[in-house]
Amino acid sequence: MSAQPVQPPAVSTPRRVATVGGQALGVVGAVVCVVLIVVVLLGRGWAIDQVDSVSASIDAQLARVPPLLSQADTAVTNVQAKVSVVSDAATAVASMPSPAPGLREAFQSAIAAVSDRYLPLRARYAEARANVVSTLDRLETLDRIVPGITIPTGPTETLANLDARVQALDVSVMAILDAASGATPIADAATAVATKTADVVTKLDGLHASIAELETRLAETQAKLDSTADTIRTVITLLSLVLVLVLLYGILLHVILFRAARGAASEPAPATG
Repeated sequence: MSAQPVQPPAVSTPRRVATVGGQALGVVGAVVCVVLIVVVLLGRGWAIDQVDSVSASIDAQLARVPPLLSQADTAVTNVQAKVSVVSDAATAVASMPSPAPGLREAFQSAIAAVSDRYLPLRARYAEARANVVSTLDRLETLDRIVPGITIPTGPTETLANLDARVQALDVSVMAILDAASGATPIADAATAVATKTADVVTKLDGLHASIAELETRLAETQAKLDSTADTIRTVITLLSLVLVLVLLYGILLHVILFRAARGAASEPAPATG
């Protein structure tokens, strides 16, 4: 007798559907996990680039401020030098029993030199202040929209104090100019100017200190921002790593599902009696 061909094990239709569906789910799930891993890695790269871009932009803005503050500080020194000259001249004129003709004009010319030095000081300060305010506004915006960022308030408070000192200095400098421009006798004008120059010198010393303090606070802010940027990069990297590990685990589960479904498909259907 000829040998009968061996028939493959019968598999019921519902079972066949289940095993095929399990294999398909395993393959599709593993592919989706791989795609998500790629998305996570690309997203991490994009997020790190954004952090680097914002950090570099703010660093560039902050880097423009110290030279401007240095120029303003130099202008303060120049004004102090002229104020000292005017103070000495005012003291000398006030002590003269009978000032020589033409002394008023010479004295007023010396005071005008103070104004000539003071205007560049105000211009340098206004430019530096505009840069500081622009940077602080941007930092406050980041503080509102990005969680975990705390912007130091030192620069804002120091800038407000510096503004107050500059405004007070404006008043004192104008008082010197007004005292010298009046029609009062030259000796009286010189006495008034000598008194007011001492107040201006004191305010200029305070301005020196406030500019130095603002530079210190801005340096501290830059260091804080650099540290915060490093922390954000680390958090992004760790979060990406966790997501990749979870997705790798998902791939493993889908591979197990696929193998289990394929193994079930090769098993014979249970006998029916």
